Amino acid sequence: MQKLTFDRNGDGKIDVYGIGFGVMAGTGEAWGVMYSDGGSFFNNDVTVCTVTSANFMSGVQNSLIRT
Repeated sequence: MQKLTFDRNGDGKIDVYGIGFGVMAGTGEAWGVMYSDGGSFFNNDVTVCTVTSANFMSGVQNSLIRT
């Protein structure tokens, strides 16, 4: 994770944080259950985070029930 955390624009502030999984639909990661109710991490043009949408939250809640 440390190797994935860096200052992208050189201003001395960290603006990219290490993460070990993909968040886009179809990446093959373990997010199928969260997407199961029609939710997603981002809107279609990847400009707005949608993790608080009802569909995403429903998928998260269902994934917790299923585990």
